[in-house]
Formats: sequence, structure tokens, C-alpha cells
Amino acid sequence: MSGSFCESTEEWIIRQAQGLLPEERAVFIEYAFMPPGTLNFPTQSIWRVAVIYAALLGRTLDTNAALGGRLGWVSFKNQTTLSREEASYALETLFAWQGFKLIPVDKNLARLVPIADSDSHR
Repeated sequence: MSGSFCESTEEWIIRQAQGLLPEERAVFIEYAFMPPGTLNFPTQSIWRVAVIYAALLGRTLDTNAALGGRLGWVSFKNQTTLSREEASYALETLFAWQGFKLIPVDKNLARLVPIADSDSHR
């Protein structure tokens, strides 16, 4: 869907998780397989992709993290079916290429931080 932020990805995640109890949602997130094109980020900001990445990990992105103007852009579209683990690895790699990492803050929250600072933000 041209000109919009990851609509197909967000819609797919929401549609797949609708009506699930929290424990069922955790199982879905653990074992979900994403068909080709589900992760479709045509030149999106790292911050916007981090929201989806955090959701795939079963967390919410900490929107209070101050990163200044250091964020870049990523492009990615899965061409084959990916497991949650494979999708996480792909997104982790994209973030690393840009110098960022998503780290767990607590049971439900994740924070996007520069890789050089990742150990000090835990």
C-alpha cells in the first residue's frame, strides 16, 4: 500500500492476534509464521520499524527513549515465509547495520538504543 507505513504488516499482526487471551497471544508471537510480503518496510524510519519489532517480541516500544536525530531508514520485504525467530533475526540485523539495538527493559517493554550504549541502558 503505497505511501503508508507498513499497513500490511500491522494489519496482519492485529488480525492474527485478535481475540486471543494474553497467554494465547504469547504462544502466537512465539510460533507465528509470516507469509511472503508480511514484513514490508519500503524505506521506513528505524523508529517505526522498531514498533513492529517490539510487537513481534511480545513487548511495547518505550517511546520515552531519547535518541535525538540519529535515526536512519531501513528497507526490507520478506520474500519467503519466515518464522518469528527468522523475522527477529532479520530485523535485528537491519538495526545493527544502522547502529541500533532493541533491548528488553522489563517484562513488557523494549527500548531502542545505540549499540555502543546498549549495556548501560539495561
